Amino acid sequence: MHDKEHQLSCYFLPGPRPTLVEPGPESCLDRVIAALEDKGVGRDDLANIVVTHVHLDHGGGAGKLAEHFPNATVFVHTQGARHLRSPERLWSSATRVYGEDRMHELWGSMTPVPEHRLEAVDEGDRIDVGGGRYLDVLYTPGHAKHLMCLVDSDTGGVFVGDAVGITLPGSHLVRPTVPPPDIDPDLLVSQLHRLADRGVTSINFAHFGIDGDVLAMLDQAERRVRRWDEIVAAAVTEGLEVPAIADRLDHLTHEDYVAEGFAPEVIQAAEDRTEYEAEAAGLYRAHTHS
Repeated sequence: MHDKEHQLSCYFLPGPRPTLVEPGPESCLDRVIAALEDKGVGRDDLANIVVTHVHLDHGGGAGKLAEHFPNATVFVHTQGARHLRSPERLWSSATRVYGEDRMHELWGSMTPVPEHRLEAVDEGDRIDVGGGRYLDVLYTPGHAKHLMCLVDSDTGGVFVGDAVGITLPGSHLVRPTVPPPDIDPDLLVSQLHRLADRGVTSINFAHFGIDGDVLAMLDQAERRVRRWDEIVAAAVTEGLEVPAIADRLDHLTHEDYVAEGFAPEVIQAAEDRTEYEAEAAGLYRAHTHS
């Protein structure tokens, strides 16, 4: 995504009902389609397109991908369905953040998903992958009101979208992703507990890759969410604004990474992919908006 490696994992589940979890944005769909073609998936073959949540880097390409694969049903949580049917409000909101020029560069555009191609799901529903395999839907807000996780009945792994945070393959470092406007740190942590209680066998990150050290990663994710929330809460009490809070968050997180023993190259990679101002803004909003 955005011409950088390890930015977004789009997961293909082969079988009687071939399924893609996370289409990604329209700007990168050519790569997704090419990868599916390499696996022998023709235009009439894809059965399911599953969107963990409707943020543009995850669900922005769902409509265009559905056009390319005319037999596919698009699955999304009930809270996000309206944004895939009519993406104008979501697109307008993102444009205020990124600006018109960068919107096209980063995300392309966002094609609506026709009503008859869309299926809204909720907690307890199952998405049929065929051959007795299914994805169990868990409603997991905290990062976003429309975020769902999906437990694979075949592998026991869970596709988490952004519910657990962001990692890089083999790094075993996970950090939160808490941009505005929906962040609720306590609710986010409660979802980590749910995944631990579920006994999943792997965390299938959207950003990026699969990690099988489930309990350690969930514990680290919770610890870091709590730590970031404490840092931002203290800064808000001091009257700091978002840019100054972002600087503090950056500095203190770097110290934490070093204290936890992560290798310098792992720390550098994590910091290169962290927009601390956006993260600070999400937690700032959580502490200043009722």
